[in-house]
Amino acid sequence: MPVAIDVETIGKFSRLAKKATVLDALPPRLNENKNLYGTLSEELDLTLGSEEYKESSSTENDLDPLLDYILKTSKGGVALKESIDAEFITTPRILNALARSVYNNGNPLEIYASRQQDVIFLCEKEKNSEENSSISYLHKFKQYMTLDENQNPHKIHDKIQNKSTNVVNKLTLTSGNSGNFSLKVVYSSKVDAVDRDGNLLELKTTALGHNKWVEKQSLRHYLQAFLANVPYVIYGRRTNIQEQNIHKARAINTTRFLQPRSTEVEESCVDTIPTSSIPNYRVNWKKETCFEKLFNILQKIESKLEFDEDVMVVKVTKDGMECEENGEECYELVNPLFLNHFE
Repeated sequence: MPVAIDVETIGKFSRLAKKATVLDALPPRLNENKNLYGTLSEELDLTLGSEEYKESSSTENDLDPLLDYILKTSKGGVALKESIDAEFITTPRILNALARSVYNNGNPLEIYASRQQDVIFLCEKEKNSEENSSISYLHKFKQYMTLDENQNPHKIHDKIQNKSTNVVNKLTLTSGNSGNFSLKVVYSSKVDAVDRDGNLLELKTTALGHNKWVEKQSLRHYLQAFLANVPYVIYGRRTNIQEQNIHKARAINTTRFLQPRSTEVEESCVDTIPTSSIPNYRVNWKKETCFEKLFNILQKIESKLEFDEDVMVVKVTKDGMECEENGEECYELVNPLFLNHFE
């Protein structure tokens, strides 16, 4: 019996430059100018305004923004598990990687797992620098596709700024094979824009054509959007991996679609892809398999960490997982001041 899965958005916040948390913040409004969608008459240059851009460095743990949100929205002296109504606190990147591990033939994923006040914290052993090389160009695409604070389009030479808004989500996994046993996970995901109907969404770029994107990136992107609880993702298609611009229309063969046709059409430069549609492409994965893998890993971690302050290193591969109870370094990944709030 497959694992039932549900994602509920329970809060929103943004982080200011001095690490101040602003509750209930919304991301920028989506720029819904029709000229920015489908086939473009002019390329979007993603290098403009990036000359002085520097990715902000931070000594923060990846969990710190979420923990600060939980502090600000929880009553002191109430048990942590009661406050969040969940067994796990982690990041969406860890959940994504654990779910994908069933199809992963690469290096093992290593994370720290630590039980504190009857809640299990999952922390990355090493920070993932995935896609950092094109981060400024992604921010420029987001600038094209959103409005400024006065609800006007950004000027093309405006400097790039890295601002983020997070949603706080609760993931519930229920297995019929385990007597409808459920596990709940709290995490926060970044979202990039809000449309006129109030839908939160993600903005991405890719240098891959549709077929290659389905083969190489569709699973990771689907899980990211599903975990963020966004109904759709907007993609800008870059010309190629070397050139940082969203290309103009070009002819493609439509055999990439679900119902092949022999004609050639113009490929969209900016696509709107519903999250629920991604598994219906000709993918080489099944979402049900991923969710079952995720549930089994979390259940095993919970069974291994029986007592408070138990810590271990978890190594996950396609074939299974190993646990080493020698992860002392993980102790300080959960700020003692945070834990003291719930005592």
